Amino acid sequence: MGLLKFAERFFPKTYIGIWNNNGMYNIAIRYIYPSGKIENELQTFDADVEPQKMFDFLEEIQQNNIFTYIAILDQSIIQGALPVEGKVKLLEFDEIKNLNDFNDIFFREMNGWTLYTSHSELLKIQNQFNNTGIDYIFSPFLILISARETFNLPKNTAIFILAEKNLLIFSIFKGNKLLYGEIVKDVDTNELVIDEVKSILEETEDKNEEIITQHISPKIEKVAKHQNQAHSAFFDENSIELDLLDSDLEKAIHEDDEKLHEELLKLDFKELQDNKKINLQEKPIKQDKKIYSIELEKMLSDGLEEEIKIEEERLHEGEVNHQLLYFTIQNGVNKFYHDKVFSSDFIENCYILTSLKIDGNFLSKIETEFSFETEKIKIDIAEKIIQLIGEEIENKI
Repeated sequence: MGLLKFAERFFPKTYIGIWNNNGMYNIAIRYIYPSGKIENELQTFDADVEPQKMFDFLEEIQQNNIFTYIAILDQSIIQGALPVEGKVKLLEFDEIKNLNDFNDIFFREMNGWTLYTSHSELLKIQNQFNNTGIDYIFSPFLILISARETFNLPKNTAIFILAEKNLLIFSIFKGNKLLYGEIVKDVDTNELVIDEVKSILEETEDKNEEIITQHISPKIEKVAKHQNQAHSAFFDENSIELDLLDSDLEKAIHEDDEKLHEELLKLDFKELQDNKKINLQEKPIKQDKKIYSIELEKMLSDGLEEEIKIEEERLHEGEVNHQLLYFTIQNGVNKFYHDKVFSSDFIENCYILTSLKIDGNFLSKIETEFSFETEKIKIDIAEKIIQLIGEEIENKI
């Protein structure tokens, strides 16, 4: 045992996990005392406004704690994981063949599979934390493989997804062996109808959203259920009526002109102007009934659209992107089964690790369409980074 390791036994150790969560630095701190006592602390800093405040905070911790380990999640664009080892086998994959500078890539073999990332991107991270230093830069795939042991999950072939606002990782593991890995940057939806996606996803919205659309009665047919995981029909183009919202809205606002005129005459224009902030002063009160109809239509249409937009933004805040998540699963499963570079195996489970909300109906539809059990696992990435620090120090990864 080295002198430094021996000294660690008599002093507190401090683990600090950092990750940039959609423009906010989430920082988890764990103080581990020789007595076995553990204290945890969480902090957040705006990545654009408060970076110096964050660095001052980290430096203060370092000054007060001799043994401090700082780790951050690698969120660089040029990184990934492949199910083989050795440069010859790695070059069979498009991800490696299409790299602009092969010599800039750092590879780490993981007992049967390989992590890779960019030297240049790692240097950028190190330079950013030049004052405090960075002890570890962890690949997000390590969070996924660590989850199996943390949550006592079976070692069968399963999908592991890390889903956050600005981070989406799709992987397939069998035990500790990676069979497929992808950092999702974009999804090819050329062969899928986006309007159909939006309509189907309305079924999986939070029940509160019914407040907005309670006057609309979309007739959505049940999607055909396919047992073949690689040919899901979740967004079958024949499964729904398109543009239901627009058609019902148009029907609602294009009532008989006589009826609209009568209703408009009953309005108190002063109250309407004060409450709705509509400028009617320069317009004569007596106008052709057709003009009143047009203005009321516009008022109803603009007002409803704005309310829908505001309420949708409120409801979706803190939620995963269900559409992107579905496409990611669909594309990943298809590629895993059909691309000859992958050794396909029957997928039994799907675990979605996230701190965001996922609609329960959405999870049920994933299970039905792809024929594997699907489960959401709530995690905090900064805390998972702390866990990885401990595993790295103990040589478990």
